[in-house]
Amino acid sequence: MVDCDSNADDDVESEWNDNSDIPNINSNIIFNPHDSTGINTDIIDTINSASPFDFFTLFFDDEVVNLIVMETNKYAHDKLNTPGTRNHSRINKWTDINKDELHEFFRIIMWMGLVKIPSFSHYWKTSVLYKSEIPFYMSRNRFELILSVIYVSDNNNAPGQNRFYKIQPLVDILVDKFNTVLIPEKNVCIDESIILIN
Repeated sequence: MVDCDSNADDDVESEWNDNSDIPNINSNIIFNPHDSTGINTDIIDTINSASPFDFFTLFFDDEVVNLIVMETNKYAHDKLNTPGTRNHSRINKWTDINKDELHEFFRIIMWMGLVKIPSFSHYWKTSVLYKSEIPFYMSRNRFELILSVIYVSDNNNAPGQNRFYKIQPLVDILVDKFNTVLIPEKNVCIDESIILIN
């Protein structure tokens, strides 16, 4: 990033900003050309007969779910204890989330990605046109409450300038899991042809 100071009387000065406050998430990944690349041979037999849910839990396993449950409950309690919380605020109805409920929450999120409906609230409608099974698994109020407090880091330990901090614990766990499952070739490229842009 270039910082430029400009005055009518002065020449334009430019200097590089190293953005040292942004962590390098690849700093712990060392390419060893002698390692075999590709899918980890220990899990190939497992994934040959795997369901989509098995692939999901390959990365979003108990470690990830426990982190999200713990930090979400902690953040919800922090919001509950915030001075000035209104008596009729939805957060006052908070009950701790558990692993099973978080799995239901993720299932609903994934379903919403597959079944598009004009409005968020329509997923809980009872009319024949929009009727879905979602209300049998979770009420709209509970879903929106979880959505408003879902968290993966502890704000009480937030470093000053690290903008990546709020998702860093989840990213660290997922990167380790990705590295366990797949060792990529030396040259990896992700560009516009791979990632579709709407």
